[in-house]
Amino acid sequence: MKKDVTRRDFLRYSSVGIGGFLSLEMLACAPSEPTGTEGTGGTTGETTGGTIEGTTGGTIEGTSGETTAGTPQIAPTIHDDYPLTYTETWKPSTCWIGKQECSLKARVLTQEVNGTEVTRVVKLEGFIDPEKGLVNPRNNGTLCPKGAGQIVAIYDYNRVKTPLKRTNQKGAPGRFVPVSWEEALQIVGDQVKRAKRDGIPVLWQKGRSKAEKLYDGAFVNTLKANGIKTYKVGHGSFCSDAGYRACEYTVGLHGVLHPDFKHTEYLLAWGWNATNAGGNKLCWITWPQMLVEAKARGMKMVVLDPFHRGAGPHGNDWLPIRPATDLAFFLGLASYLVNNRLWDENYLKNHTNAVYLVGPDGYVARDENDAPLVWDMDRGMAVAVDDATDPALEGNYELEDGTPVRPALQVYRDELDEAGITPDWADRVCGLPALTTARIARDLFDHSGIRENRTITIDGVTLPLRPVSIMAYHVAQQERGFQTTRAALLVYMLLGAIDVPGGVMVDTAPGKFHKNWSALDNITIKDPPYDFTLSGSKYFPINSVNPAFLTRVMLDP
Repeated sequence: MKKDVTRRDFLRYSSVGIGGFLSLEMLACAPSEPTGTEGTGGTTGETTGGTIEGTTGGTIEGTSGETTAGTPQIAPTIHDDYPLTYTETWKPSTCWIGKQECSLKARVLTQEVNGTEVTRVVKLEGFIDPEKGLVNPRNNGTLCPKGAGQIVAIYDYNRVKTPLKRTNQKGAPGRFVPVSWEEALQIVGDQVKRAKRDGIPVLWQKGRSKAEKLYDGAFVNTLKANGIKTYKVGHGSFCSDAGYRACEYTVGLHGVLHPDFKHTEYLLAWGWNATNAGGNKLCWITWPQMLVEAKARGMKMVVLDPFHRGAGPHGNDWLPIRPATDLAFFLGLASYLVNNRLWDENYLKNHTNAVYLVGPDGYVARDENDAPLVWDMDRGMAVAVDDATDPALEGNYELEDGTPVRPALQVYRDELDEAGITPDWADRVCGLPALTTARIARDLFDHSGIRENRTITIDGVTLPLRPVSIMAYHVAQQERGFQTTRAALLVYMLLGAIDVPGGVMVDTAPGKFHKNWSALDNITIKDPPYDFTLSGSKYFPINSVNPAFLTRVMLDP
């Protein structure tokens, strides 16, 4: 039995280690020691015997002896015998730990120590060239603490410097021994050959990298081109995949939620650690800079979070919501807006499927050409959406064959009402003072510019100005995070504040629709047996491929 799952309507659904192969049990690869650096005090930190603890949570075995997993080995004390004379150079580079490639420069010292020339990177700082007027606008010559702290990875005594081979079975704390690159590549080659010969699928898992064309493309595509079934798994399901899938499915854009800080006047900071974290698409530098500028313009920020956290002096209002009740809050906002008809009528009628007629089965009614039907108020009848002059947002109607239909927005309001979802209900569920949800919903509408029909002209183009927005990223990766993100999106969709000046932004590439906008509209739920990813199952119809979950399935199918 197969069941096709399609997008029913604009509203119905939302109310409600290091890299490794599946077939390579014995291998884990890691970066080699950075070229041209000698380590603090002139030592490379190599082990000559005994053991050191690995950075992967398992044990790294030395050339003799063993140790149990626990506390990393402490580096030996090294006296600072460096001379006071040195040659200094500055090397330009980019941040490799973040996601926005901040420009930086490394201070490099070259000295002669006990007859040996030693070159060390001693500092990382933001790149700026005042003489040439060169500066990256994303970080303006600065670095966040994580960016500056990357220098630790160069000299960490316990850093991984060679490929590592596992010596025990999966399912237990890992034990690894260093091996040469030649041996590592031989193991990989032999296992890939075995996978092809025996029809064993390969699982390729990595964290965030800057070499996407190699890690995400060349390697995986080469295996597939040679007839090997290959699964690629990233880190996203530990980060923000639920938010990404929700936005791709609902509005077609690839990302989570962030405001247009240049024009936003009212911001809902949902679980955003504003002063100590990054956010959607960009890092710890850019968002706080834009926040400070927006606050200077007079932007109001409402903090939706059980903890006040990093909002610091920037929050104008704090909503100490009960954990795991975010979905109830956004549904309460929507209930207030739809029942008081506080919406952007032009936006809903012309840029959403809120006017599509929905039948008793929950599916959109269509004509003989498969065009969605709407109720044209001017003609008093159901017509194809492109033929309507004034489509209805509300009401109950009948098609010519007597089938009862309602606009999707009416369905949304009815389902909220039938479920008993109200602003007062949301206050009780979320543990907020009475009338809080209704107050925030009214604030959003009052700041939305809908009543005044506010517009703004940018580069000669006049656009709607809807200066209400939301910031949310890692908070989306929670149980029911997909539907909670969609519920938040629908609140701002009611206000016409999606992808317009002042409103909610998702991607940094406007107008570029993600392939999941249509792909997630045609999901097939399959009967078992499933493969180890459970893709297409009733459990994970939209598969985010969680590496930890896949590991559990592999260990215990």
